[in-house]
Order: sequence, then structure tokens, then C-alpha cells
Amino acid sequence: MCIIKLKISQHLYVLNIIFIFFVLIFKIYDNFLSKLYKLMSFEQQIQQWVSIDNKIRLLNDQIKELREKKTKLSDNLNDYAKENNLSNATIQISDGKLKFASTKVQSPLTFKYLEKSLGEIIKNENQVKQIVEYIKSKREVKVVSEIKRFSNN
Repeated sequence: MCIIKLKISQHLYVLNIIFIFFVLIFKIYDNFLSKLYKLMSFEQQIQQWVSIDNKIRLLNDQIKELREKKTKLSDNLNDYAKENNLSNATIQISDGKLKFASTKVQSPLTFKYLEKSLGEIIKNENQVKQIVEYIKSKREVKVVSEIKRFSNN
């Protein structure tokens, strides 16, 4: 058990050094890219943008898959913890600890919910609709410039 902890902590130390190295490389690379972008043509920048977008899509797919696996494992671990009275247990791991916990999550505040709740205290349906429409019309609108990609698939 001690050997496993030592190996894991050694791996974490190496990973930490690698991470710092990549952060430094990224800063150097970012500075280089900003200078390079000024020299690139519009067409080259489009190609670079598409290439980066492709990489992001691939990484997002991988992240989605990892999150799904993590969710399944979390469900299994939580079920096991409940069945074996470990709901309040704390488990030591190499870089900290895991704790089983329950949290309350409130549903989002939607216009449908707002209208329903206002309807419970204001009996005049027209007033409720007028209030909700007023709130909708007063929302701040922000215009953001962006590039949207549409696939032919």
C-alpha cells in the first residue's frame, strides 16, 4: 500500500512539473502566435481557425466520453456507499480525500416558473402576464461578434 502511494505521489510530482513546463511553453508559443498572426493572410487565418476548431471538437468529444464514464462510476460508488453505510465516509487518496456528500440543487428560475409563482399571489392573470412581459423586455441584450461553423454532414 505504501509503495502504491509513493508511486502515485511521484507520478503526481512529475505531472506537476510537466504541467508547469507546458504552461511556460504555452506562454512562449502564445507570444509567438500573436506575432505570427499579424503576418498571416486572411485565408491562412481561416485555415488555422478551422484546424483549431477541429481539435476543440475532438477534445470536447473525449471530455464528454470521460464525463459519462465518471458519472457512471459516481453512480456505482454512491450506490455502494449507501448500501454499505458509507454515506458519511471519507476516503484518503494520494492527493487529498474523497467524501460522499448530498447537495440540494434548485431548479433554474424560468419565465414559466416566474409566471406560475406570480399567479399564486396575484389573481389577475393579465397582470401576471404583463409583469412577466415587462421583465422579459427589460433584460439586457449583449451583441457578441463570433464565427459560427456549419458542417455539411
